[in-house]
Amino acid sequence: MTDKKTPRSGAITRRALLGSGAGAAIVSSGLVQAAIRIASPAFVIRTGDLSIAVSALSDRAFRVRVVPLEAPPATPSEMLAPIAKPPILKRTREGSRTRLTLPQSQCVWDRATGCLSFYDGAGNLLLSEAPGSRHVAQSTIGNEPTLAVTQGFASPADERLYGTGCFQDGHLDIRGLPRRLTQVNTQISQPFVLSSKGYGLLWHNPGMAELNRPDRPIALIRQATEGDARMADVTTSTGNARVQRRDAVFTGKFTVPKGGATRSCLI
Repeated sequence: MTDKKTPRSGAITRRALLGSGAGAAIVSSGLVQAAIRIASPAFVIRTGDLSIAVSALSDRAFRVRVVPLEAPPATPSEMLAPIAKPPILKRTREGSRTRLTLPQSQCVWDRATGCLSFYDGAGNLLLSEAPGSRHVAQSTIGNEPTLAVTQGFASPADERLYGTGCFQDGHLDIRGLPRRLTQVNTQISQPFVLSSKGYGLLWHNPGMAELNRPDRPIALIRQATEGDARMADVTTSTGNARVQRRDAVFTGKFTVPKGGATRSCLI
């Protein structure tokens, strides 16, 4: 998420197998009655080499799918339940803006800024894309073709964001917090955030995601010396096992932007 006043690295980054695309489901506050596996998009935008398809999931929820122009059709979703009949969007033109209206929410495409924004049924702003933050690039993982996707959103200073799963870092409000959404023994990752502004956002993609990825990663260098070795009991696919663990020391350098200098950080 990005701050309207203070620049942040705030974006959601996702990698997934080529063809699965990237998407999000935006839900305004209230009970969501139903969702859908594959809904024909009610509005399709072509911008640059990307196609943006907007469809309705319920009377208060939108699904946005962003893919390269040559991408194959959407595959059935494992995260959205089917419904017999999706709601019908009302489309109106307002100069450079196109408004998609549902009974309890609205989605607006602004051709001038190239951004989508979302509103509740009364027309109050819930969420908007940060201009220039939508990126889809070719990449590889394990020699398999993938898409590396980044999307940023504007977040006012008084907003509170909750979700992304169960972590042991002690944070409840994750606005501006860097977090990697991976599944390990001590944490459960769920690509969903709930806002104090009255909306929920599902980052609908099966790849690994990073929330608020830092703009300046710190390169860590392992030192030659190693710590004391110790034995630990672990659980494996074949049962319990004892393994040797040894601590290591890493150093890295970072720059303090204001009132500081480059220093070594011992970790």
